[in-house]
Amino acid sequence: MKPLAAKLQKTDIDIYQAYQLIDSIVKELEDLQENLEANFSLWWPEILQLSESEPRVPRTVSRQQHRYNHSTSCNSNICSCSQTSCPKSFYHRSIVLPFISHLLSETKTRFQNRICVSMFQLIQKLLLKIKFKIDEEEL
Repeated sequence: MKPLAAKLQKTDIDIYQAYQLIDSIVKELEDLQENLEANFSLWWPEILQLSESEPRVPRTVSRQQHRYNHSTSCNSNICSCSQTSCPKSFYHRSIVLPFISHLLSETKTRFQNRICVSMFQLIQKLLLKIKFKIDEEEL
């Protein structure tokens, strides 16, 4: 998202190009969400390498108020271990999946205003027509 923010803040970017960049980011996020299980399996070794200690599943209680308290049994699509509480499955369900969903929904909410895009396209076409008419009159 940081490269997108840097590109959107440039002074020489036009609005149509900016919306095309945003559309490409939304499409990449949607693809990431569709293939999240495979991507998370690729990320997991890097997560283990970056972590200072072995990831653990937080303890679960019967009445939980301040964090996720879902089943942590191993999901065969994510992990192939035989543990009763699998950290990989827990972190996939409680952190990665909600984060990607939130990022996608917030990006769509903030940038997906199609009326503005169509109006900017119309204004751009009108400005080009006016410019060509002025150029023809000068000749």
